[in-house]
Amino acid sequence: MRKPKLKRRTRGRLIVLLIAVLIVLGGVFFPGKISPNAIYIPGVSSVVRTIQQFIPVKHSAPAPIADRYMSEFSGPYDVVRVVDGDTAILNINGEEKRCRFIGIDTPESVHPDAQRNIEEGKAASDYTKELLSGQQVYLEYDLAPLDQYGRELVYLYLPDGQMIQEILLKNGLAVTMTIQPNSKYASYFAAIQSEAREAGAGFWAATE
Repeated sequence: MRKPKLKRRTRGRLIVLLIAVLIVLGGVFFPGKISPNAIYIPGVSSVVRTIQQFIPVKHSAPAPIADRYMSEFSGPYDVVRVVDGDTAILNINGEEKRCRFIGIDTPESVHPDAQRNIEEGKAASDYTKELLSGQQVYLEYDLAPLDQYGRELVYLYLPDGQMIQEILLKNGLAVTMTIQPNSKYASYFAAIQSEAREAGAGFWAATE
């Protein structure tokens, strides 16, 4: 009469072992999608921890900058010239394209109405020229690639991976400006602007 019990116990242990193996293998082959450590099943989790001691579980890590350029960004493209603090002309596949930096706005410096051009705008423009002149850059797009004026709408990166928008905001030389649907980094930009304002960086020093 005990034999069926033993069979049931053996069958139950095999099922537990099978579930545990599947959970661990899920963490190995789908890192970041299935987390063995985040799953608790009575009678299974202890087996999972035992198996993990012998099977290394892969964990996803941020891709190196060079790999990100290849998979997420387009470029490199030569900077032809800087128009002002938030606009530059790039040579994209042999064509000169006017590119507007998404998510930020800098004071006017080259507006046809000279009265709208201010010193802060010239300072932002000069800083952007210092960053971009003679550079090759990489581009990341959002949902809308062009604005109503036909300008390319881009997140612009230097070869070392720094984003121009982030640099300008950190230094208090630009303010956030979100125009939907391009809002991928809107919250991030707002946080940077808040920190720059609290630190009195750039233009913010004169507003405190």
